[in-house]
Amino acid sequence: MLNNINPMSGKTESTDPGCMEIWGGYERTEKSISVTGFDVWISSNPYHNSPLGGDIYYISSCGAARISRFSLMDISGHGPGVSKSAKCLRTLMRKNVNTSDQTRFARKLNDDFGMFSKEGIFATALLTAYDAVTDNLKICNAGHPRPLLYRKHKDTWNVLDESLEDCAGRIWNIPLGVHSESSYRQFEISLMSGDIVLMFTDAVIELPDSTGMPIGEEGLLSLLEDIPKMIQKPSVPPWSKSSPACHYRVMT
Repeated sequence: MLNNINPMSGKTESTDPGCMEIWGGYERTEKSISVTGFDVWISSNPYHNSPLGGDIYYISSCGAARISRFSLMDISGHGPGVSKSAKCLRTLMRKNVNTSDQTRFARKLNDDFGMFSKEGIFATALLTAYDAVTDNLKICNAGHPRPLLYRKHKDTWNVLDESLEDCAGRIWNIPLGVHSESSYRQFEISLMSGDIVLMFTDAVIELPDSTGMPIGEEGLLSLLEDIPKMIQKPSVPPWSKSSPACHYRVMT
């Protein structure tokens, strides 16, 4: 189901990527996009109000609009050098956009991004692919903060993760550019109308609480759960200046 997000800010722009086209970047932005099965709201605010940053957001649609891919990456460090690495990594993402399996996508990105590891640069990544026919979302997490899932029918927020207890002795799902022999796994979840998937970088869970300490994952969950009737009113994320959400699936 395609449903546009009703933006709360007059500065918000809407863009509609065609099949196999890519939308994304590492610039400051606040946009809403509709792709098959999802309404998407994206907010990017680089370090120290810089116009460019090290967080990369990337969306593509292919397979006659059956498959929609959402990727979020966070390059280590800050400053102009990070923006240069972000530009390179986005080019690599575009190069490998036709890779349907998220684990292969991660391996290719890891191999290509390895050239930066000598400089001590690495990137966490969250790679996802949504199939509109099966209504399933595949997730491959390479050392990135875990995404959150809101189940509308249960009115609950939960962490999206997979246990890797059976992976002893192997290097799994570590950030890109850290180890050339890293392997990647993915897991799959079924979605229902009204569910929300929240993707974010570490800046969100490093926001200070009332004591000055980072809110962390538990603090973010608590914040989300404390917002009454959040799903019933279209809006923007709770850490934004305005508050709230959207009626259908949202990835931020």
